[in-house]
Amino acid sequence: MDKQLQTSQRIFTKAQIDERVKYLLCVDMDSHQIFTINLKSHEIFIEYNVPSAYRSKAEKDIKDIQRLVQLPDSSWNMDTQRNQRYRRREISEYLLHKIVNQEPTYLAESSMSDAFSEVTSLKLIVDLSDYLRIEDQSYNDINPVTIELDVDLVTCSDEVIKKILRAVYNNFQVRLKTKSLENQFVLQISGFREYLAGNYSILSYDRVRMSLRGIQYLQVNLTEVPRVRRMYDNFPPIFERNGDESVPWDQFIDIPCFLFYAPYPLPPYVNVQQSFQFLDQIGQTKGKQNEKINKNGSRFCPLQPRLFLKEKCLEFIDMRYKMLEEPYFHLKKSIIYSGECDYRFKIQILCLSNVHRLFILDDKDLEEFKKENGHKRRATYNGLCPPRFITKSSAKQEELHNTSKKKAKVEDEEKLQKKISFLKLSKTKDQDTWQLKQLQKGIFNPHFFNHGPQGTANMEYLMQKYELDIQPYLISIQVMLMYGQTPLTKFSIMNSQKVAFRKNIWFQQDISFQGLKISQLPMELRLCFNVILHSSNGEEQIIGSTISELFDENGRMKQGRINLNIWPFYKCDTRIACMNEYYGAALPNEQGIPYYTQLVIGMPKFIEDVYWSLRDEKYMKQVGFPSTPLNLQQICLQYNNGVLERRGTLNTGITVRPQRDWKATPNTNELAKLDTLLKFDPLQRHLYTDDDKFILLKCRNYYKNQPSAFPIFLCAINWSDPEEIREVYQMMNVWTSLPSDDALPLLDANFSDELVRYYATKRVGLYKDDELVLFMLELTQALIFEQCHFSPLGEMLIERSIMNPWVVGHELFWQLRSQLHIQPTYERYSLILEQLMMLFGNYRYELFGEVQVNDEIMKIAEQIKNEKDSNKRLYDMKLKLQNVRQQFSKTFQFAIDPRMSASEMIYDKCKILDSKKLPLWLVMKSAETRDVTQIPKKVIMISSKTLKDTDCLENLRKQKENRKTTINEKFLIIFKCGDDIRQDLLTLQLIKIMDKIWLDFGLDFRMKPYKVISTFDQVGMIEVVLNSDTTSSIHENAGKFGALNKSSIMEYLKKHNKHSMVNAVENFLRSCAGYCVATYLLGIGDRHSGNIMLTESGHLFHIDFGHFLGNFKTKYGINRERTPFVFTQEMAYVMGGVQGQNFKRFEDFCTKAYNQIRQHGHLLINIFLMNLSAGMPELQEIADIEYLREKLQLGIGEQQATELFRKEITTSLNDMWRKIDNLIHNFKRT
Repeated sequence: MDKQLQTSQRIFTKAQIDERVKYLLCVDMDSHQIFTINLKSHEIFIEYNVPSAYRSKAEKDIKDIQRLVQLPDSSWNMDTQRNQRYRRREISEYLLHKIVNQEPTYLAESSMSDAFSEVTSLKLIVDLSDYLRIEDQSYNDINPVTIELDVDLVTCSDEVIKKILRAVYNNFQVRLKTKSLENQFVLQISGFREYLAGNYSILSYDRVRMSLRGIQYLQVNLTEVPRVRRMYDNFPPIFERNGDESVPWDQFIDIPCFLFYAPYPLPPYVNVQQSFQFLDQIGQTKGKQNEKINKNGSRFCPLQPRLFLKEKCLEFIDMRYKMLEEPYFHLKKSIIYSGECDYRFKIQILCLSNVHRLFILDDKDLEEFKKENGHKRRATYNGLCPPRFITKSSAKQEELHNTSKKKAKVEDEEKLQKKISFLKLSKTKDQDTWQLKQLQKGIFNPHFFNHGPQGTANMEYLMQKYELDIQPYLISIQVMLMYGQTPLTKFSIMNSQKVAFRKNIWFQQDISFQGLKISQLPMELRLCFNVILHSSNGEEQIIGSTISELFDENGRMKQGRINLNIWPFYKCDTRIACMNEYYGAALPNEQGIPYYTQLVIGMPKFIEDVYWSLRDEKYMKQVGFPSTPLNLQQICLQYNNGVLERRGTLNTGITVRPQRDWKATPNTNELAKLDTLLKFDPLQRHLYTDDDKFILLKCRNYYKNQPSAFPIFLCAINWSDPEEIREVYQMMNVWTSLPSDDALPLLDANFSDELVRYYATKRVGLYKDDELVLFMLELTQALIFEQCHFSPLGEMLIERSIMNPWVVGHELFWQLRSQLHIQPTYERYSLILEQLMMLFGNYRYELFGEVQVNDEIMKIAEQIKNEKDSNKRLYDMKLKLQNVRQQFSKTFQFAIDPRMSASEMIYDKCKILDSKKLPLWLVMKSAETRDVTQIPKKVIMISSKTLKDTDCLENLRKQKENRKTTINEKFLIIFKCGDDIRQDLLTLQLIKIMDKIWLDFGLDFRMKPYKVISTFDQVGMIEVVLNSDTTSSIHENAGKFGALNKSSIMEYLKKHNKHSMVNAVENFLRSCAGYCVATYLLGIGDRHSGNIMLTESGHLFHIDFGHFLGNFKTKYGINRERTPFVFTQEMAYVMGGVQGQNFKRFEDFCTKAYNQIRQHGHLLINIFLMNLSAGMPELQEIADIEYLREKLQLGIGEQQATELFRKEITTSLNDMWRKIDNLIHNFKRT
């Protein structure tokens, strides 16, 4: 991969020039130039004779992509050198994949569950209405003509189609042919834009596997599609030519544009005529086809993942001179490596300039600033649910109050006076009112910030105007050396001196870190700074922060004076590794250039560039340098007698231990304790002592055959000790390969080493597409834990998305776009989103349509909230839906499931739900439903008289009468605007993961988790499961006191399953067991009868997961939920009562399911840990996950766990309060 990322500079002979070379046709997103790139030499040619149609298409695509990845109220500066280098990286082969499946095909490539080992075939009901009709009126009830046949699961779909054609001929003596010679037959899932096509076995399709789980057949339509689609086959647009041949435009005029940033800046495109005039001026011919562009003078050089440098630096002694001979970097011959530099590392805090701009950038009342800069949000705005890293209380309150359309209340005078400094001596009547007026306009003068009576009055005004928590008095800088989310050593958090608060603050202070040397610093080290405001009363408030990497993307250490932009009223979130400087909204200076509050620091300066390398202890000793680790007592003594202050307590989780020989053979006592240490779950590993970590490191060779123990080994590493880091890399090569599930946690914020993350990415990349999508929520979170934009994880996700946009690409796209409102991660997510849209080809237009539908309906949902009258509100909604429908394409899709294609909205069925946030209930007509009343063109009309055997028609009639078919003529969604559904998203993902665990074990609980998607901040869609009812509705249908009727659910199933009651009971029994275990472990709250549903086929499922991890609801101090999950007597009645055989099977299913999840308990805990940065209301800190750990009971045996869950079943079954609560809920509804 590293060779692909290097530019090869070659000199071609005449014979080589005459050879035909592959070129890629590209559109530059920056200059809008059309250019071609030689895929062999990477030379760039600007193309001039471009057809106007192609150029117009390119311009439209550029505008659409820019509008999609940039929020309308965002003013983030994306033109930084860091971003440009990522955008202008070279186009590698893995970015040029063709889409494998041209039609929407959804494969399940993961291994099949043993639960279906005895299932060998599936019944298909094939709709032939596109090709056959019975013209006899007596057989009109058979139309549309369908046939039934059993197909082997291992048969490929093309063979199934041949079998269908043979069956048609045998029954009707008709040889079916495609209506066009350019088409081919395919099978389409009835009611969905989903196909069974290609050389895949029937078992490989996701829809087929779903049908095996309690559904007795699969309905499909025989249809046809083009054999070749040029828009897919010719994308990416690669062609061959030699010399000055022109681009074969006729091949690409109808093909989507391939958009990318040129490797170096190109001259901006104006128009063809002006371009030729410019060429004439510089002596070029007017009719030239293209022009070769040289990169001479360009400041851009090929970008490559930083970890490649690290791989070359592992054996530092062997490669230190070889690197100078290899064309890896354009380095000078005299160079310094950090691994050889034992200079004490220190940072100089120089000054903090333009402090007042922190206040202005977050001033909600500065309308002039907003008007000039087009900035509609204050700097602290990160969506309606304020994140933890915002330090301004008023900003959080404003965002929370905005959700309920209430104005923030002003604090009463008594609370306000507590904030005002007691140093305010007096306010003279003749105080300078002109100064205060200037201050009100946002104009700051240096003399405003004195500490006399007048200055104190100004600072009091600052506190009130800019909604500070305290009155300014002093200010200091907190410096943190962070590795991952923890300090590098115990002494890596230091504070500067406190200096008087003013506009420009000078510190001129050196910050050292108790003997830490440059040779000890890992490449991934981050410098984090918090700006702390102090009041005269001793109160503190962080009013800004900034973060900088010590080593840049080329592994070069930053030196000298550095200016860092400050985030206004943000504190350093050490988990978010992509958070660097602030480049958001800013006031321009006199030259019109935006500038910010800046922290100016000084770094150690050397005569040459310093590149990172791993310190070699043996070599350093040979040249006379002491060993790296210092004596622990000496360090503590130096710290205790030090002059600098330190804020907070020592982090005992950081490894600093005296020198001991961890390479020696462990003794018996150490091996005996090892077994206990390896049993620590992910929530306990922070409790490891220094002695525990020493044992784990010393005994590493005794548990290297346990894949799941590799993260434990990493917890024992002191990342400031180069020798231990070297050992990590060596052990990584000999450790038993990690399964993907065990490698996933290595992408969490705890693990910062890029080689470790690269290894984890390779293991996670072994997931099949359907498995990768299952963990997409965690993988998108892991993207923000990467320091560099150009990371193996990001490139892997982009590559997999290009290869399968229908599955992977769609999921990644919406995961990224739904989080663009969070400013610290906006830059990372928008860059990857931009890459996807540039490389998707024709699939980008699918996403453009989904975004348009989502955004337009979101506007409607917001607008109708202003109307108080419910009838008028409903009328307005329907009218607006009709108006906006004209903007959509003929058929349109929703983001929740692109397989559901709509032709129209059924406006009479659409409504507004009676809920606080007024969600929309939308009903759509499926575009894939066959209209029985219309006869397609070229259909074959069959008469019974022409058939030799008319019994086939009678058989078709009997088959239709004996089966219950449900064609998806419509689909329903709930569109929510103003509700946070991310917890629903995480909960349903965990239920799917549990279901996968059970299936892998051979247990099929026939789970039916519905679809949920988040599309924007507090905006999302929820699938409405057709042919289902809430248990509350089932109780109501059983009478006024139906909640007390134990046969209510049984009667419901009998009503809808006259011919398949056995299957319905089995569906109920299995799904009930699965959801009992899932809701028990996840601590799902608010489980009333309106949040539990049942399909007509017997599948039970839960909805509305707004409360989890044991956050159970109370009403007037009464605990409504007194059992850990819902299992009532009417549910047991379906199973034949507690004495029935099915009830015993239910108990057995529950205990097996519980024990299987316990065996994978670490995976569930790690998934919650990886989502700590997602900002979910009930998942904010590690303590929130303790509920899950308690329910998993990882410290007990399987038999004890079985007895425990049996007791929980009995407790839930005997809970009378659940019946009363259901009865009350029904009375409230009526």
